[in-house]
Amino acid sequence: MRSLLADVAPLRESADFRRMWSGQLLSILGTQLTLTAVSLQVYDLTHSSFHVGLLGLVSLVPLIAAGLYGGSIVDAYDRRLVAIASSSLLWGTSALIALQAWLRLDSVVLIYVLIALQALGSGINMPARSSIVPRLIRPELLAAANALNMITFGLGGAIGPLLAGALVASVGYGWTYTLDVLSFTVAMWALFRLPPLPPEGEVRRAGLRSVAEGFQFLGSRPNIRMTFLIDLCAMVFAMPRALLPAVAVLSLGGGAATAGALLGGIAAGTFLGGLFSGPVGRLRRQGRGVEFAVVAWGASIL
Repeated sequence: MRSLLADVAPLRESADFRRMWSGQLLSILGTQLTLTAVSLQVYDLTHSSFHVGLLGLVSLVPLIAAGLYGGSIVDAYDRRLVAIASSSLLWGTSALIALQAWLRLDSVVLIYVLIALQALGSGINMPARSSIVPRLIRPELLAAANALNMITFGLGGAIGPLLAGALVASVGYGWTYTLDVLSFTVAMWALFRLPPLPPEGEVRRAGLRSVAEGFQFLGSRPNIRMTFLIDLCAMVFAMPRALLPAVAVLSLGGGAATAGALLGGIAAGTFLGGLFSGPVGRLRRQGRGVEFAVVAWGASIL
């Protein structure tokens, strides 16, 4: 049974990874509070699944742009400082989202702008955090560390929407968003506790040339390229989040709490997958594992 469970050796061996992992769990929990509450708020203001779906569109473009350029920034500068700077942008955006709720501005356009800014920060923050992990643990523990990080995404993603639905229904949007701001404050403390992480080897300037080299590397690695494309298709064309608030109200006759439960169900599966990820590190053909996971995802949507 123990061979099926996630390997917690990275948490035991590295205090820095342990702090970062704990901070990331709180950060993801808070982020899910905001993402769920924003979907509910936009649906409350418009009663339109189309407008809820636009949240994904307005975040996609800055997320891709920042993600492409963010990798070159991470390669050129201290990864700890990049993570702190991008987290500061995310913290400020979360504070503004909370402020618009407290002031009852009820502006969908303003929410779109703030979500786009948040996606911009996430596009830099995610590669920065991912690049920090290999510097904190032994190489042979990297697969276990990645599985543990998936647990944070699943656990935060499962609890966050449930909690967001309950909070919106009981105390409103303002307090729900404010909890995200508080959780992000703790997550930033964990980043400040990390040691300096300057770039290793040849340091290249951040810019479009570095981005082009990244695409060249992607093109030269068929396994990485196909994993990227498969995951992109699954996330872009088979993500039902925009429909769930309407399903909760129109099909199930519920409200914010019901929508939160539906949104949390997706991440609950992620959490269980990470929890029982022990065999993942022993897979000889991991590409087949990715294909199986994506097919299972599509079948569950049907």
